[in-house]
Amino acid sequence: MRCRAISRLGSPAATVACVDSLSGPEADLLLLQARAALDAGQNAAAAAAVREILLRFPASDDAPKAQGLVEELSNRNASDPLTFSASEKLDRADRLLSGYHYKDCRAEAESVLDSATPGGEDWCRALGLVAVSLARAREQTLSLPHFDRLVRECPSFLSDSVLYRGVEAARMAGNTDFAVQWAEKLASLYPGSTLCDDALLFAAQAFERKGDADRVRTIATSILDRFPAGDMTPDAAWLLVWTEVQAGRLQAALDLAADFEPRLPARQDYRTNGRLSYWSGRILQLQGRKRDARPHFRRTLERYPLSWYGLLAYLRLEEDRKGRGDKVLAQVRQASAELLPSRSEVLAAAPCLGLNLVAAAALAGMGCIDEAQAELSAALRRGGDPTPSRLLLSALLQDRVGLYPESHNILRRKLPDFQYAWPQDDDDRWWKTAFPRPFLADVKKSAADESIPWNLVFAVMREESGFDPRIESYAHALGLLQLLRKTAAHMAGRDVSRAELYRPELNIALGTRYLAFLDGRFSHPVLVVAGYNSGPGGVRRSLSRTLNLNVDEFVEYIPFDQTRRYTKRVLSSAWAYQVLYSDKAGVIPFSLNLPNQKGKPAPKPKPAPKKQPVRTP
Repeated sequence: MRCRAISRLGSPAATVACVDSLSGPEADLLLLQARAALDAGQNAAAAAAVREILLRFPASDDAPKAQGLVEELSNRNASDPLTFSASEKLDRADRLLSGYHYKDCRAEAESVLDSATPGGEDWCRALGLVAVSLARAREQTLSLPHFDRLVRECPSFLSDSVLYRGVEAARMAGNTDFAVQWAEKLASLYPGSTLCDDALLFAAQAFERKGDADRVRTIATSILDRFPAGDMTPDAAWLLVWTEVQAGRLQAALDLAADFEPRLPARQDYRTNGRLSYWSGRILQLQGRKRDARPHFRRTLERYPLSWYGLLAYLRLEEDRKGRGDKVLAQVRQASAELLPSRSEVLAAAPCLGLNLVAAAALAGMGCIDEAQAELSAALRRGGDPTPSRLLLSALLQDRVGLYPESHNILRRKLPDFQYAWPQDDDDRWWKTAFPRPFLADVKKSAADESIPWNLVFAVMREESGFDPRIESYAHALGLLQLLRKTAAHMAGRDVSRAELYRPELNIALGTRYLAFLDGRFSHPVLVVAGYNSGPGGVRRSLSRTLNLNVDEFVEYIPFDQTRRYTKRVLSSAWAYQVLYSDKAGVIPFSLNLPNQKGKPAPKPKPAPKKQPVRTP
């Protein structure tokens, strides 16, 4: 703040000196210093600041601006800020990788790879960066030769995380030999690593995709034996159950589920909560034992409110007899016990917040998010350490002043126990704080314009951006509904700038139009949601894996972890929005049978509505 104030007073030399006095200035201040140094004729200082940005912050928004100053420095015969040693280039590549700039990371690492001595430290480090950047850019097949060479020629460089990335890439590329070889190497070199069971699970999943049930059983059983307390035990147990389901050995699958369920943690995560209890009921249904299935579905609803498997259980009960799901749902909601302090209890125990809260609300309203957070932090510091009640108070206050990315994230990341208590009509038990509705008018309008359920739009927004309109993903998807510019252009019928996609109303309009486009192609919310994550081609590939068109089996068959998890999370979130805000005109219920996609043509997107002109700022 002080250096910016000095800059506004029109004193370039003083601005340069101010930034010099700081310890480890960030990229924005270094850029301020570089420009001030140029104005002051201090070419060496300007070159040093530009170099610092390009070395320490190559993935920042300020890096291209710093790059733009290089030509001016060259015209002044200043030292070249782009001259980096091999070690510095690799540091830049590391930071580009962390910033999701995979192509730039690879280019920087390859420039070292071409000149370094094979087998040397710089060469091995560069090779690892090329391999990992390709894998993280979803170029798994291209990454495998690099991982293979790394394993063979750079044994001292192999970390558990590099081997883990290699196993993951091999699994996704369908190379079971590499997946198993590297997973076993990881377990051998790093037996205490928390990534060992993850890597072995990837190897088992690679064999599952290949249809080798015997190898799946061998590796999954090994995970359970070697890592009984590991976080992959629920997935290893599930692979054993699912392998029997796929083989048509339903009783064997049911027996395994009955054995595993009481041995596994009751509370896991959104991917797996209720999976074994739901599938126990589903297997019983498939055996023609509908009455025996009902207690399993009820238990899933009781224990895992508004979860993916709870949703499936509710829909199965409704399918069994119209109204049965609603009846059981009402019963389990009424019997659900409270787990966290109520809002009134949290507020009663809160300190006097005074002017800090007033200031936070005013600052948030002006878009000064960092400053609003600082005011809330000042208010909350009076209460001491961040106990659950303090965290709840923080979430409540941030929600009240409109800081929804921060408020909902406290419940989501730090106090996830809220999700094990059903919301009540007179007490949502913090669910509405975890599932807020910012930009409500824009969502309702776009949903109505495109004939898409409003709660599905909010669910996608929550999972894509966490309500942050300025967010950018590693794949350079932008804004609330995380649109790629090419997708946005397809929906708008013209080029759409980055700046435009940061505008909530336009991002929501184009994202909702893309949902409508997918709905026209697939005609089912499960396929629409999967398509939003993986693209229409990913859905078609997933459909090709199975002739069974039941929703529950289709989701388990999705070969991409990210898409499978995303589909579960978005649809359970859509259910949460529908229940919390008492709107029956949502995406739930949906059919548990998927429509036949054979020969269905892809629809053309609707043209941009004339009454909503889009202008480039």
